[in-house]
Amino acid sequence: QLTALDLQQNPALTDLSCDLKRLTELNLKKNLSLKKLNCGANQLTTLSISSNPAMTDLQCPSNELTSLSISGNKKLVDLDCAYNRLTKLDTSKNAALAYLNASFNGLKTLNLGGTKQLEEIYCSRNQISTLNVTKNKALKKLVCNENRLTDLDLSQNPQLEVLDCAGNRLSGLSLRKNTKLTRLHCNSNELTQLNTDANPALTQLKCNSNELTALDISANTSLTKLNCDKNSLRTLTVTTNASLKVLTCTQNELTALDTAAFPALEDLECSKNKLTSLDVSANPMLKTLGCQSNALKELDITANPVLETLFCQDNQIRSLNLQANPALDLIYRDKDVEVTGYGEQPQEEEEAEEAEE
Repeated sequence: QLTALDLQQNPALTDLSCDLKRLTELNLKKNLSLKKLNCGANQLTTLSISSNPAMTDLQCPSNELTSLSISGNKKLVDLDCAYNRLTKLDTSKNAALAYLNASFNGLKTLNLGGTKQLEEIYCSRNQISTLNVTKNKALKKLVCNENRLTDLDLSQNPQLEVLDCAGNRLSGLSLRKNTKLTRLHCNSNELTQLNTDANPALTQLKCNSNELTALDISANTSLTKLNCDKNSLRTLTVTTNASLKVLTCTQNELTALDTAAFPALEDLECSKNKLTSLDVSANPMLKTLGCQSNALKELDITANPVLETLFCQDNQIRSLNLQANPALDLIYRDKDVEVTGYGEQPQEEEEAEEAEE
């Protein structure tokens, strides 16, 4: 494996790829024309690029860098410095920067003030408590999950399409100015309410593990996946949505659930709620149904011919008619439930509990 690299005799060098070696140092002082550098997955503890003003692309992930100065690299467009040991990063002098990946470091501060062309930011798994993106009006993708954010102002980011701010400490999140948003992951925060009325293009929404008591997705008719489990939801307001295929709303306080609005639904997980009835007759594409741990007295799945997996234990169901479910190959139910139309004996409740653990 290469541990040292002497480039002093290569002043005209423009592209350098020396990743996946064992380099402990890299001297680039004589390489004034260098534009692209990939030195990822080495053992570098320091990296100086102050002598490389022409650099546009820097890839230095998976090293042991504790600091990185890029203030002199005005032409820098792409920067990947993930998986290092950086505690701070200042990109305010890099006006041309369009892509930044600084995830999996120990960042406490990230200055993005001068990067008006920045379109993608990845800064997940750090220790950032404040993130100011109000100057980044071109921003399309922001992945800042697993930090220490208590507030996030997105009012100046009208181009934003993807937002992942999961695993922070957000108690509020305003998305009124983000009308182009297609994917939102805001799970594992401290949100008590979430308004997505201004986000009609939304296709994926993960807002599970918050403190929501109500959720209205009637304006989000393009949704294909919704995960809102582990909240305190009492109501889930919906309208006709021909695109939704996956709905996960387990561990809430729902007493009613209208699935007639989702004709394309394939996966429904609504266990551990307070449902006394469940009508899935309008969901002919349903393949997986998890409705265990509710208060259901009956369950009619005769309109679900492609159903493959059924969890319905821990309810008050006395009988199940499975004659219209030829694809069903896995079922968990209570011991005393009378089953008709099923070729093999279904697994018992104790087995189901073990499977879920």
